[in-house]
Amino acid sequence: MGHRVQDPETPPRVLLVHPDAALVHRAVRAGLDVLVLTGEDRVVGLAPGRVHRAGELGGTEAGIGRLAEDHGITHVLDADGSPAWRIPPGSGPVVADAPRLLADVRAFRQALASSLRAVVREHLVPVADEVPKAVADLGGKATIVTASGEDVVDSDASLTAWMRTARHRPDTGPFLVEELVVGAEVVVTTLTVSGMHRVVGIVEHHRIGTRARYLYPANLPEPGAQQVRALVTGMLDTVGYEFGPAHTRVVLTAGGPRLASAAPRFTVHGIAGLIETATGFDLATELFRALAGAPIEPPRPRWFAAAEFGGTSGPVDAPRVAEAVSADAVWRRLDELS
Repeated sequence: MGHRVQDPETPPRVLLVHPDAALVHRAVRAGLDVLVLTGEDRVVGLAPGRVHRAGELGGTEAGIGRLAEDHGITHVLDADGSPAWRIPPGSGPVVADAPRLLADVRAFRQALASSLRAVVREHLVPVADEVPKAVADLGGKATIVTASGEDVVDSDASLTAWMRTARHRPDTGPFLVEELVVGAEVVVTTLTVSGMHRVVGIVEHHRIGTRARYLYPANLPEPGAQQVRALVTGMLDTVGYEFGPAHTRVVLTAGGPRLASAAPRFTVHGIAGLIETATGFDLATELFRALAGAPIEPPRPRWFAAAEFGGTSGPVDAPRVAEAVSADAVWRRLDELS
């Protein structure tokens, strides 16, 4: 959702759109002036006059506009923490460009391709016959994404094999050809208020077959961490991100860190939960405290936390989670749970 340019003397007034009770409680506890737009009759912890039903205001989008105008709303967040709307001075809410770019991986990469930010390159081609040229332009190694899945081509032989099978596939295009960037991956979690970005966590991301594993804190030497922090906060400046949480995936290549994707929300793949488990730092609470005037202090981990998604021991939405005093110990515990 988003924010409006705010007079420093005006206290923030926050509109939460279809939130759960826990998110409302966090905002109220931070001392913020909170209104809620929802489909429910009432919300625990708020007076009836602060709860507005979307159906009675012509739907969610119309309701945001009405409440922003009538109540001087300064910030709007949905239940996931997305600031997809902004409120320019003297007008109603409009779609915020920066969160839209962060949420759309293709728009994200295209917007950064012409800047100095190191971003994973890609080409979208209409037919399979144009794939070899796109692969060559990306250095001869690429991931080809179709409606039915992904294929990695890292040699002339593998590209020839892909072209041979492409003629018998149901996919007729378009084909997204992504640069194959090799290196360890991290996810960088940030909170932004009034255009000031604070990195509050860096999490390792590992792929093991069909499984994805995440570890906090990442085992990243400080010089490398400084590079990653500078790249991510510089990217957020470049796209004009002014308010909200974000998680940015970065590939640590031999030539330096590269931006892969981003998500403007409170959590992806349980990462916010890992940070809270290891530090007690809750992203939503700290974002609301910052709006109320408290400084954002990046947390210090007390131990390690890890999670695993996928595999054969449970559905994707039922991660295995472990915590321990060292990275080796937490990996062993995850192996026991898998």
